[in-house]
Amino acid sequence: MTAHLDYIHAKIAVEAEKTLLRGFTTIREPGGNSFGLKRAIDEGILVGPRILPSGPPIAQTSGHFDFTQPWGATEATRRPTQPTRGLRNAEGHRRRG
Repeated sequence: MTAHLDYIHAKIAVEAEKTLLRGFTTIREPGGNSFGLKRAIDEGILVGPRILPSGPPIAQTSGHFDFTQPWGATEATRRPTQPTRGLRNAEGHRRRG
């Protein structure tokens, strides 16, 4: 990613409004982090469709959607390394919505 994050966020806000103007009043966002955008739209700060976010996907280590870095994972990107850990992670994601 070479663009500054503020620039990217501004583009996302514009695209959210364009999405609503195209007639999409509700969208699902599978496997990503759109909670900040959702909150801004819900609070009326930005104009856009209602967003139903899923949060980060649950994936196997080194599989698709494993965005962990060699120097360590964050809680949002932690991937299970054993079946019991996978069950704990899944339960945590379910509780967070």
